[in-house]
Formats: sequence, C-alpha cells, structure tokens
Amino acid sequence: MASLNTLSKANTKFSLDLFKQLSNEDKMANVFYSPFSISSALAMVMLGARGTTASQMTKVSRTSLKLRDSQDQVHASFAELLGQLNKPKASYALSVANRLFGEQTYQFVEVKHYKAELEKVNFMQGSEAARLNINTWVEKQTQGGLQT
Repeated sequence: MASLNTLSKANTKFSLDLFKQLSNEDKMANVFYSPFSISSALAMVMLGARGTTASQMTKVSRTSLKLRDSQDQVHASFAELLGQLNKPKASYALSVANRLFGEQTYQFVEVKHYKAELEKVNFMQGSEAARLNINTWVEKQTQGGLQT
C-alpha cells in the first residue's frame, strides 16, 4: 500500500499547483481553500472516471503519478488518511465529511474507500432543492460550520 508520506507529498504538490492557479487571478486578493478537500473530492470522482476524463483528472491531481501505484492503492491511502484525521478520541476537533451528490437519472459506481455515500438528487429540475439539501447535509456533518 502506498504510504501516507507519499500521499502527503503528492497532495502538497497538487496544493501548490492549485494555489498558483488561484492566485494568478487578478481579482483574487485573499485566497482561502482546503487543498485536502479538493484533492479527496477529485480522487472520489476519479473512481468512476474512464478514458480521457480519467487521464486528465490523474494529471491534474498528480496523486497517482507521484504514487506510482494502482488506482486502488491511491484510494486506499486516502481512506487510511481520512481514518486518521477522523479519530474519535483525538485531542482536536476536525470534521471531514464526504458524500457524492449525483444526478438521479445517471448510473454511478459504488464508492468504497471514502466513507462516502452517493445521494441521488434532481439537479435537472430541482437544482435549488438539491443545493439546499447539500448545504443542510454539510452543516449537520460539520457541527454547523464556522461559528462567529
């Protein structure tokens, strides 16, 4: 299995590349984002990608290129990292919540490594209801989000 250290290095490279892209925008004075959230979401979606789409996602994420392991090992490494971040009795509070929301008319493959369920929603005719559903789910999973 790919080591967490190797996964960390690949995610760091992805994070820095993404930051360079985001900070190149003229309008961006302050940039705040979660590279881990973006890379793990991209990796989850890569499970169902094939052909050109899968190749492009792999190239952008740099994860499997850096790990040089099979895709299954890359996803297993993400699962291991998520397990370590979400330790029940840790001395810190960190909420990492994963779920895929997909158009109800499309057939999806099972996601097994990310402790993420797929919820089918009606993006085509009920995008506002889908948005509210997604935001409500995230709020519940993250203890209400940021508190001021």
